[in-house]
This record gives sequence, C-alpha cells and structure tokens, in this order.
Amino acid sequence: MDVDRCITLHNEILRHGWIGHGNNPEQFEAECPTWTEHYGDTAEQIRPDLNTELYAFLSGARVIVESLDFLFYYWVRDLCSPGSLFNCEDFFPNFMDEDPDPKRIVVLFWMRDEYSHRLGVLFDQKTSLAIICPTLDEVEVVLNGRTPWYPLDRLLQAWLDMIANGSIKAVPDEQEAHGRPWVLDSCSEIMIQKTVNAFDRLVQSIEARLPDAGSLAGDTTITYGLLDDDVLQLAIESEIVEGQGFAFEFLRRARRPRFSRIAPGLDVPNSANFLLQQSSETEESMEGSPSVGTQLWKVVEGWYRNVLGRPQSASKDDSIKLPSLPALLLFRSNRVVDEKTINCRASGPYDRRRRGWGSRYNAGLYLIPLGCSRFEDEFQLILPFGIGAKGYARMSDGSRFCENTASRDPEMAMSNMDTFADLYRPGYQPFEDFREHRLFTLLENWRERVECGDWDIGEDGVEGSMEVWREADTEHGWQKYVLPVG
Repeated sequence: MDVDRCITLHNEILRHGWIGHGNNPEQFEAECPTWTEHYGDTAEQIRPDLNTELYAFLSGARVIVESLDFLFYYWVRDLCSPGSLFNCEDFFPNFMDEDPDPKRIVVLFWMRDEYSHRLGVLFDQKTSLAIICPTLDEVEVVLNGRTPWYPLDRLLQAWLDMIANGSIKAVPDEQEAHGRPWVLDSCSEIMIQKTVNAFDRLVQSIEARLPDAGSLAGDTTITYGLLDDDVLQLAIESEIVEGQGFAFEFLRRARRPRFSRIAPGLDVPNSANFLLQQSSETEESMEGSPSVGTQLWKVVEGWYRNVLGRPQSASKDDSIKLPSLPALLLFRSNRVVDEKTINCRASGPYDRRRRGWGSRYNAGLYLIPLGCSRFEDEFQLILPFGIGAKGYARMSDGSRFCENTASRDPEMAMSNMDTFADLYRPGYQPFEDFREHRLFTLLENWRERVECGDWDIGEDGVEGSMEVWREADTEHGWQKYVLPVG
C-alpha cells in the first residue's frame, strides 16, 4: 500500500468538495482535521485492530466535520468512525473460505444514506486491497475469491479522474446536488471531446491503411460531422437524439470517414441511412413501419433489475431516471437479431417488447438511453449470435459470460451458455456503483486492433463480417476484446 499516495489522493478529493461547495480554501486544513485528530482517544483504542499501513493512512487522511453535513464523494460518506469500521465483523466471515478473521475486512467508507442495506468501500487488512461493495447484495460477489480487488490508491485515483473529466462535480448549496455537494454530469464537455478525439484517431488509423491511402494523402479536406445538418435536425425533431446531448454532439463533431466500415460488420452512420436504421422494423419488413417519432421508450419498473442485474443501483438513486428517448443504433450491422431463435441467454440493451419492437432488430452498437445508464456515452454491442459457451470470453472483471459470480466454487459458477449482449461489458465495477463502459474506451480498443494488424483494412474500411466477433470466445483471441477496468 502506497500510504503517502493514498493520503494525497484522498485529501485532494476532499479539497475538491470543500472548494466546490464554496468554502474558503485557506480554511481547509483548519476545518478538516485528520481522522486520528478528530477521533482522538477513540481512534487510539482500536489501533491494535488495524494494520500498520491502514492506521498510517488514517493518520494523514482528513475528514469532514460532522456539522458540515456533506459527502466525501458522490457515492460515499466520510471515512467511517472507529466504531463503524468493524460493524460487519460477524457478517463477512460467513463468505470467506480462507482466514475468516472477523477483523480482516473493514468498511472504510459507508455508501450514502439512500442505499438500502448499504455497505461501502471495503478494505482487506491482509492484502491491503480495496473494492466498493454498495450493498449486502454484492458481498457474495466481492468475496467469491475471483473478483479482483485493487490498491486503495487505484480506487481513489479513479474517483479523482471522474472529477477531472467533469463527470462528477462539487457545487455550491444554491445548486441542486443529489449527494451534497456532489452532482453527476451525464454529458460533460470533456467526455464529449474525449470521445470525438478517440474516434478521430481511429478514423485516421484506418484511412492511413486504405489501399488508396497514398492518393488520399494529398487531400487535406476534412469534414466534421457524421450527418448533414438537416438530417441531424430531423433526428432531434423525431425524438431520436436530444439537442445538446452526447449523441447529438458526437454526430455533429466527429470526423467524417472516407470509408464505410468502422469495425467488422459495423457501418458508419451517414445521412442516407441514419434515420432509417433507427426504425422499429428490420430491413426485411420495413413496409408499414411506424414513424421514428413514435418510438419513445416506455420502461416499466424493474427494468434495471431484470436487464442489468444490479438491483441496488436504481433503488433510491435519482441519477437513474426513466428514459424519454430510445436507445440509439450508432454503428449498424445488416445482420438481424431474432430473440425467438437465437437460443442463448441475455437480452438486448432494452426490452424491445415493451416498446412494441418485437423480438427482431438489427445487431450493432447501441448507445444506452439515459435512464438505464448514468452517462449518455455508455454503450452495448449486440451480436446476431451468441458467444461464451466455449468458456474463453471474458468481461473486464475477468468473469466468464453468464458466470454465476455469487458462487465461490469456480466449477459450479460456469454456465457453458452463450449470450449475444455481453461482449465488452465491465462485469463487476470495483470503483463505483454499476455502469456500462463508456464509448471512448471501445474506440481506443478498436484503434489498437487496427494498429496491431488484428483487423484487415480494405477499400471500404475494416474488413470482415460480424463473424469476426466470434474470436472473442477463442483461446488465443479473447484478450483483444476485453476493455480495462475503470
């Protein structure tokens, strides 16, 4: 454990909250004492139960004076008091096969009060590793012996990174904040530009490898915007995208490629096909399809529980609201998903039957609508077939597709089932409450596939059909299709 780094990162997060809330920076240290200073003799009494590194961290980490009544960070309250660190000491050993020491796992931060059956950030005193465990529902997963835990500084750095990219901000009292003083920005300018830049780099990498790249070198004309202005405006009027939202800004700013295929079997949206590909019918049955404007998504209570599998995430968190717009098909495949015949587990990024879409729809990469996501750039790739039964395909947390992550027995956890909607998904999120991966991480992975020569480039862009994605469930190929944690 890098104690000094952990102290520095922790106090920097607290300082962001302090200053963003409108407090005087010069009063920070005077008003926010260290944990040991604040709790005094009570802290000293439990010192024998804490490992040397953890106590050293607590000796330098500053805390919020209770009268200030605000959260250390968006998801968690302040560092636990001495009397709360071991509140679950009789509970955790029930899920531990090895070394069931009741003092081994401490709750370092509690989740904010809105969570039902809440826990928080857990710290393992034997390994000096940490993980977020929002509620009691996740204890079996984090203690299954397979879910990775991480150094505390890695978790704190992830939180600080979200502040740096504008996804989470501290605001004064006069601004509405769900977790005082913190607010979540579902569509920050920094993240929009970061995604646009990642797409631009991917486009440049592909264009540099086109068969006629030499002839294109002299053409310095660059067009920005995947769609013409009139088509983008019609998309807003038809309630496909929201003006000034992430999808709108990405489609408006992204570099327009000189090719049509951005990844195996996936097409770049263009003005000729974008509105049509959002239709509620597949190409095979377009006649008589309803207008795009009627495709508002109506989600019933319990969707988040059924599809994303994290019931506590939406329990009392008002950053999860019912969506008003449908999921957006960004990179379209001409292959069709037929849930009646695909014969594998999982569903798409939404339950289309609740929208009247039926069980047939285009495969491709979808942006998940706000309301089933916290950030507008979260995505899900839907394949026209299932993968995972071979046992090689992995999520970011190392779990296999359809694995029973609550089981402590690796053999019993295996399902040997296929799924068509789990490629590039995160699995368990170790640093925050659940969300899908964000689009820029996928675009960076695709650029790596291009630049490493994993994907061939032809005159239309990336070659290969949707069948290429089956490589994600092979012994020698699965690593290429896993996105990093965080």
